[in-house]
Amino acid sequence: MKKYYTGKFFLLSLLSFFISFDASLAQTTSLFFENQDVEPGTMVDVDLKVSAFQDMLGMQFSVNWDPNVLDFQNVENFGIDDITKEANFGLDSVGAGRLGFLWIDNSLSGVALVDSSVLFSIKFIVIGDPNSATSVSFSNIPTLIELSDENGVIESEMVSGTLNVTEPNATFFNNAPDQIKVIDCYPNPFSAFTTLDFEMAHGNQLTLSIKDAKGKVVQERHEYFPAGKHKIILNKDSFPSAGIYFYELVSREFKVSQKIIHISN
Repeated sequence: MKKYYTGKFFLLSLLSFFISFDASLAQTTSLFFENQDVEPGTMVDVDLKVSAFQDMLGMQFSVNWDPNVLDFQNVENFGIDDITKEANFGLDSVGAGRLGFLWIDNSLSGVALVDSSVLFSIKFIVIGDPNSATSVSFSNIPTLIELSDENGVIESEMVSGTLNVTEPNATFFNNAPDQIKVIDCYPNPFSAFTTLDFEMAHGNQLTLSIKDAKGKVVQERHEYFPAGKHKIILNKDSFPSAGIYFYELVSREFKVSQKIIHISN
């Protein structure tokens, strides 16, 4: 016996098909960091961006990085109005390279952001040496990864980014500008002497090395300097001949270097 479908049954079947079809086209909500090339000693913003971010009611996760490469400074540039640094971020472990985040839409109305919007930015100072790298990634430590909309917990895609530390383009390098401020040597190029001015936030035992263009140490000294402003005179006797040199000023907390050029009288 043949079965005949009523018009009502046909419309219900068709509607069910389109609902299923639309669900199959639904995009997965993504949170992602982009790759960057960064110079040592610079301040960088690492943006957390979103896509398919619709009707979100809550989220929590952790962001991790290598604290030997990036030194946390701040979180800012919030893409949702009620996010604040004090209320939504766990900052206790940022020195170990871990940042917790938790947000709930208290209005329960759901929040939507256009694709590639910035949810928040993490500000770092790049302290890693040239050619080092770190991922800025998501993890369940210390905060579990979970995103929710009006239907409950949803599937999500969490995409890490990589920051590659390049050779500095400038002739000057400082991996901890919060610990030491240095004025470029002057004069440079020089014949009789050049002057190194610097100011430290804390007292430190310093090693001052002068290296030639091949990296050979031609002079080295060790000295304790208290916090405050200081001046070191590098005279021509510190340099075996005219040419290109680099000084390095190093402590346990920082490294500073600069190219200097010694010329004959």
